[in-house]
Amino acid sequence: MVSNVTHGTFTLARTFTAQPHQVFEAWANPNLKRRWFAERELFREVSHTLDFRVGGAETLVGLQRGGRRFENRAVYHIISPSRRVAFSYTIAFDDAPVSVSLATLEMQPHESGTQLLFTEQAAFLDLEHTAAGRKSGWAWLLSRLGEVACEVPRRFD
Repeated sequence: MVSNVTHGTFTLARTFTAQPHQVFEAWANPNLKRRWFAERELFREVSHTLDFRVGGAETLVGLQRGGRRFENRAVYHIISPSRRVAFSYTIAFDDAPVSVSLATLEMQPHESGTQLLFTEQAAFLDLEHTAAGRKSGWAWLLSRLGEVACEVPRRFD
């Protein structure tokens, strides 16, 4: 039996002008998260829910331009405000699972902003989806995260 499962790991490092609490808020606040994560030109009829707590779930469902149904389901395992988020998630197209992932988001103060590390370990269940493609998608999403985070009010402690 030949397996179509491949495994991949990648890390993306970003430096944002937003402070760690701003980046965290852009991830944790459902209205802000929807703006950078769910509202994409790729989708129509988007449904996004976020229960941001340990054990909480996040679901993004949308139809792609060609009518293909996309579904992302996540569960949050570790939440350390303004420091770390760890979650697992699955992606499916037309109800067929294509990947299972474990991801961590780490935030450290850096000069007047944030050094962010995003690491994902994934099992891709078909030959169409790859770590390189997922990394490219997250690179785009993280740039949007940085833009939205800059809109959160800064704290001057």
